[in-house]
Amino acid sequence: MDAEVFAHFGMYVERGFLSADQCQLLISDAKVAASKPATVREAAVDVVDDDHRRSRVAELSAGSVALVSDKLAALRPMLESHFQVKTTGCRRPECLIYRQGDFFKAHADSVPSGTERDDVVTGRVISTVVFLNGESPSPEAGSYTGGSLSFFGLMDDPRMQDREFPLTGEAGLLIAFKPEIVHRVAPVGHGERFTIVTWFES
Repeated sequence: MDAEVFAHFGMYVERGFLSADQCQLLISDAKVAASKPATVREAAVDVVDDDHRRSRVAELSAGSVALVSDKLAALRPMLESHFQVKTTGCRRPECLIYRQGDFFKAHADSVPSGTERDDVVTGRVISTVVFLNGESPSPEAGSYTGGSLSFFGLMDDPRMQDREFPLTGEAGLLIAFKPEIVHRVAPVGHGERFTIVTWFES
């Protein structure tokens, strides 16, 4: 689905948040950087669970991290106004690489405060994803197939709670949403999917 559809569900959408040159710079950095398996939170601990999530976190250079952090810091007032929250800033941005077959099963980035003793999870108030390359229907150089970021429970109708709304990724696109919204990354069919993710915290 086109990104503008998700703005109607209360999400914040900004095309061209990163320029084409900035996206390519970050992808080039990620490709040569050291990387480690992405983790999930279990009992307040980061663990590798390949049955639930499979992708890698690239250790971007200080310059790349600063580039993204500065852009996000400038966007912070707009996001706070949009979601009607106050934040203390965002966590260090992470660059995720999804290769063929990689995925992230349906999950939420946060739970209501008081329901879990894990400040890393309950402190998140805005989830942010920036696409560095785009999704294509068939294999193309520089893009990926599959790997859609999908959201659930966007409609109040109980009959639609399991309805999946897939977002078509495009280079430079930023989407921000409430971290309680359940979402997933479908398995990548071909190519490599590059995104930047972070969370604004209270």
